[in-house]
Amino acid sequence: MKLLIFFIDKKWPKLEAEKFYNHYQSIGWKIGGKIKIVDWQASASNWILKTPKHINQLSQNKDNLKTSKIKNYDQPL
Repeated sequence: MKLLIFFIDKKWPKLEAEKFYNHYQSIGWKIGGKIKIVDWQASASNWILKTPKHINQLSQNKDNLKTSKIKNYDQPL
């Protein structure tokens, strides 16, 4: 898939490629719901530019909230 290779070449995670694809697929590959995308590479580059850099470092499996994994369900709230 060219889109995935494009994101990998730019050193962005596969998840961002999937988000980009799903977003534009769901709105008919249009910008602002009106203008048809002519150059998906340019749109993908803009997507990357607008996405915060820290997104590249976050993991979906990592506990970014630093919550405790040890829970005592016998203790009342």
